[in-house]
Amino acid sequence: MKHGVQSYKNQTGGKMQIEKQKKISNLTDKDKAVCAISYIWILFFLPLVALKQAKFAKFHANQSLVLCIVSVVGAMIIAIFEQIFTLLDVQMVGTVLGCIWSVVIVSAMLYGMITAAQGKMQELPVIGKMKIIK
Repeated sequence: MKHGVQSYKNQTGGKMQIEKQKKISNLTDKDKAVCAISYIWILFFLPLVALKQAKFAKFHANQSLVLCIVSVVGAMIIAIFEQIFTLLDVQMVGTVLGCIWSVVIVSAMLYGMITAAQGKMQELPVIGKMKIIK
């Protein structure tokens, strides 16, 4: 087993990977709530300051910090594209991109909040493997 992933052979001989969710059992409701709230953009530091569960707190603080950085960088890139499209007199493309980006980020926030509230240490899709806080 490597990084919470187990490999199994399926019926055709190929490998399937089934990800095991890491769930910590000795968490209080406060621990879960603080980590869930940390996914609201700038509050990523909250679990590091308020919790004693170092592993759980660091994991969710890292996930929320990565999400915050990715959302800001993505918004900046979309703002640049929006200006380019405005110069080309195609204004709706930037607006649509911005709306799609907002839905993606809010969905990732909700996913992180739900997994933290359930006491799970599950990575966010696509960006979850990035580690800033170790």
